[in-house]
Amino acid sequence: MQSPIDHHPPADPALRELLDAARQQLQALASSIRSAPAGGVPMAKLMDERPAADPQVVELKSAIDGLLELGDWTHALPLATWLFSLARNDPAAAYRLGTCLQRMGKPAEAGAVFAHCSLCERDRPSP
Repeated sequence: MQSPIDHHPPADPALRELLDAARQQLQALASSIRSAPAGGVPMAKLMDERPAADPQVVELKSAIDGLLELGDWTHALPLATWLFSLARNDPAAAYRLGTCLQRMGKPAEAGAVFAHCSLCERDRPSP
């Protein structure tokens, strides 16, 4: 399913497939959040937490990095959002999402994600 914003989907079929999977996962997460009882399930329980070495996390990071190098923020954003939902305690995931948001003109949202990134780094901040 193509989003109305994606007038020009990526030429790479594997990347298109990954984008479709990201959209489906994010829609399922949004549906779970909307259907959760008020005050019931904490949002963190609705999301997976995968290690940095997880193959899907590695694949998403690689795809996002390629899109960031091309300046393709529109296609990187759903992948970065999905990555963040899978690895929200990984500073690298937060950094990628924050970068997409910043480059797309969303400084308030980017700032919040970059702050989360800093919290995840704890006593080992990156430059």
